[in-house]
Amino acid sequence: PCFVGFEGRLCDQVTSGFYVPSLEGVIYEGEDAQLSGLKVVSPSDPLLFSGSACAQFKSVGNAATFEMRVPMRTLKYSVRVRFSAEANTGAISALVTRLSNNSYSCGSDPAITDRELHSDSGFTLTAADTNLELAELCLEANETITLTLTQLATPADWCLDSVVLMPLQADLESALNPEDPFLFGDCYSDREAELGPPARAGCSAFSIPASGWLFQRAFECGCDSAGANNSAVCET
Repeated sequence: PCFVGFEGRLCDQVTSGFYVPSLEGVIYEGEDAQLSGLKVVSPSDPLLFSGSACAQFKSVGNAATFEMRVPMRTLKYSVRVRFSAEANTGAISALVTRLSNNSYSCGSDPAITDRELHSDSGFTLTAADTNLELAELCLEANETITLTLTQLATPADWCLDSVVLMPLQADLESALNPEDPFLFGDCYSDREAELGPPARAGCSAFSIPASGWLFQRAFECGCDSAGANNSAVCET
């Protein structure tokens, strides 16, 4: 049988009322984080943002905490922050922890036993960029992890669009075995760099097999008074 939300002889069609994410895997919107001292504002250029709003950092001590669920694959993931900065920022800290304390590993890498997965107290954001890779982390399938971003120094004038858990290109390409690896590489690079929806022709074809492999399901559309609230695909 097909995974939930897929149908067809080859299980390569998305059932009506369901959608699949883009290649970046898991996106957590800044406005949905647990916020301390931040305001949720409309982005200056909505077309560059994945959601309808962003979380604005303005002062030292401002913080955003995300509780995230890892997809159904134990892999190395690129943990990325997507943002818009009016000017280069002062120091920001990042702390990633996990809920459980069991041992696991990615491939032949040493086993991970600590609950603290990553700590950085000195990175900055530049006005010329819109995304930053915090770290490549081995994450256990279906684990709950927490990421906290805290402003440590001025200047502090930037808006947090989202945090992304993105499987590494080599792992995704090996699993999907795309017919056109060059197009796949271009599409993956687009999703690393861009804030907005996919634009390159042909990229959407990779989303269906990627979702089946990474999540082992498609996701049900949800709606509210404003329309679809979890995917533009659901609007149609």
